[in-house]
Amino acid sequence: MEKHELAIGALKMDCRVISYPKAVAGLQSTMDRALAGPFSERLARAVEPVLDGHDGVIRIRTISLDLAHTGPWNESVLAELLAARFAHALRQALESRSPDLRAWPNHVAYMASYIDMRLGFAYEPDWAFPDFEALRLLLPLQAAIEIVKARPAALAALARNGRRSGNPLRFVERLDAAATEHLVLHFLERAPLSAMQSGPPASSPLLEIFLEALGKTSLTNIDRAVLVLLCEADQSFASDDMSLAILTAADVVGLAVIAAEFERRNARALTFADLSTATGLIRQVLPPHLATVTLQMAEQAFARPMVERILGSLAKHAPQTAGGGSRERHSVSPGEGRALHLSSPLGGLALLLPDVVRLSLHRHLGTNGLRRALLSIPDADLRLRAEKDALIDFLFPEIHDADDPTFPPVPDIALARLAPESRGLINGVEGAVGWGDLLVASFSSRLPGLRASSRAYLQRQFFLVSGRAEITDAAVVVTLDGPPLAIILKMAGLSGDQMPVPHLNDRLLILHIGSGR
Repeated sequence: MEKHELAIGALKMDCRVISYPKAVAGLQSTMDRALAGPFSERLARAVEPVLDGHDGVIRIRTISLDLAHTGPWNESVLAELLAARFAHALRQALESRSPDLRAWPNHVAYMASYIDMRLGFAYEPDWAFPDFEALRLLLPLQAAIEIVKARPAALAALARNGRRSGNPLRFVERLDAAATEHLVLHFLERAPLSAMQSGPPASSPLLEIFLEALGKTSLTNIDRAVLVLLCEADQSFASDDMSLAILTAADVVGLAVIAAEFERRNARALTFADLSTATGLIRQVLPPHLATVTLQMAEQAFARPMVERILGSLAKHAPQTAGGGSRERHSVSPGEGRALHLSSPLGGLALLLPDVVRLSLHRHLGTNGLRRALLSIPDADLRLRAEKDALIDFLFPEIHDADDPTFPPVPDIALARLAPESRGLINGVEGAVGWGDLLVASFSSRLPGLRASSRAYLQRQFFLVSGRAEITDAAVVVTLDGPPLAIILKMAGLSGDQMPVPHLNDRLLILHIGSGR
């Protein structure tokens, strides 16, 4: 017999008794004992055969029943009668398919239906989702992200729903770059690498599904490409299988990006043997969370058949990578084999670059929008100096003859990731200033003990610090001349190798911090 779970949200009873007062004096307490005691057991036994054959999640708004009884008035008899009458009413409700009944094939489909309702993709009655009452106060997209974080398989169900209306990626397209990165990072943090110890076989259906999807997927946004592949994963995966799907999608996307960049640099195709010596390239080209997975794969001999299968597929498909011809490039270049040296009294503004990357500001704002946001940070006098500073021109370039940048609202998820003490730096202003506030608050959130600092204090201690940069085709090395609170920067991780910077042609950012005090 199938196992079922039945929950009654509220039970309302209206009792009418035709008798002498003395005869019904104890009826209320008898009913209370019946409902608190034998009713649950009798109800479970009565509805079991009714629910057999009905899989998934079923929500019924109301069930009404009438019970006429002439006695005896004891709790055992009342519990049995109520359970039998409830089971009969439940059978009628299931057979009626009225507007007061909604059904889904499984819990993942139920979650996807709630997300579609909250995001306005489909109409569903609000009463059908009591399970998500705790999410009611969240904004629709925030609620959706929380559910997908808990059940990544919901991505496939959302894609399946979207496909019926002509757009399987409608949920993924609602996510900005910060939310996309947040989801992928969350998935990978909770997908044990042990799930890849045996790896999917080179001929597994999962791998074939991902490779087919890869041929139609742009890799311009690497994290988004991972989500697009996961939209193709079967929603019935168990948790262990879903971990394997997440890691496999990350491997496929990471390897595709690495293969394209390797071929661009070396004029030959990437092989499995090349992976063991391509650690630097992997760290330069991929975001840190995806680089970790790709490096893990490169160390495993068992992964060779899978890698070779992916590389073979890449020979047939040419997805657009982040290193493609559409990338914006700055006009200042050191030239092949040479280094460009620039210095500036405002070198400390380079400390904002890790947060520029972390917040995906270049993707949100474009090259000119990013520069406008950066120039909104210093006070008026420093802004005039920054506008004419050669190092700032390189780190935050401007494309001339381009359309004026547009500034979308700052994403709620970006604000939610700030340290509470740093949110006072957000002034609620829109446009370039609002994004500049976000950048400063994100930087402040990194600083132990200084998260409540004012913008003026941060400018004096960190931004108004001289420095120099050595720029090559592969890296930007910024050396700051001993900011007063250098130890804070080192504690915040703002020293040494950082990450590739997309708007600087993925050059690796390296920060060298003086001793300070």
